[in-house]
Amino acid sequence: MTPFPMALNFPLSFVSGDYIQFSSTLDGYTSPNSVLAFAIAGSTTTIDFSTVADGQGGWTTTLVNSDVASGLYAWSASVTQSGKRTTVDDGRLTVLADLSEVPSLDVRSTNEKILASIEVAIQNYAQNGGLTAFSIEGRSQTFDYKGLLELYKFYLALVAGERAAQARAMGIRAVRQVSFAPDP
Repeated sequence: MTPFPMALNFPLSFVSGDYIQFSSTLDGYTSPNSVLAFAIAGSTTTIDFSTVADGQGGWTTTLVNSDVASGLYAWSASVTQSGKRTTVDDGRLTVLADLSEVPSLDVRSTNEKILASIEVAIQNYAQNGGLTAFSIEGRSQTFDYKGLLELYKFYLALVAGERAAQARAMGIRAVRQVSFAPDP
């Protein structure tokens, strides 16, 4: 694809149901002499945009049906002048779920879910008086308490790393605790 100096300002993501409008310019092409169009498609849905000349040589684009299913979509931008269409850019668009429409959502990472399951297994072990093996209908299960503790430590470290990365991404500095032991 030939690179074009442009400012399409196409959104990388938006929340389903939000009002979306943006302005675009493209060097060498001006409205009303050229028509800018966006094509957006997902696995089962297409998204309609209305693009009109803004009267200053660019275009204003408005999302027509913003109440679309969340998911990943592919998009492309093309400009048509004198009957000749040229694709000028493409990319991916993420439509996020409208949380006001979602009844419940488990936002934990996979590592957080695994850690919670390990905690339940350790709790069950403690509540059952240290039961290490049982059998139900010919199937037996053996608990390796030391193995559970090792998994717990491993996933606890992974979750701590994820949370620290999230904090850094939000601009929150990590607080480190340092302790000093006296020399022997």
